[in-house]
Amino acid sequence: MSSDHPTTAGNVAAWEVLKRWTKPFLTVYSNGDPVLGEMDAVFQKRVPGAMGQPHARVEGGHFLQEVAAPELARRIHELIVTVHTPM
Repeated sequence: MSSDHPTTAGNVAAWEVLKRWTKPFLTVYSNGDPVLGEMDAVFQKRVPGAMGQPHARVEGGHFLQEVAAPELARRIHELIVTVHTPM
């Protein structure tokens, strides 16, 4: 993206929020996404809440929610149960 792209300001503002996000942050990315590629690693590195989460890469392409919905739902459910289970 260029600095004069219309969405740049919004993206910069979003990263300002995400770099302080300490709530659980899970990435589940496709192992074959030609658009997002390795972006999960960027989130995992920059978002504090991503530390120690059970991140995953699953079989699929760019529209992962269409081909792996049950797997995505399972992983989200596990995160919610883990986070909200009393110790």
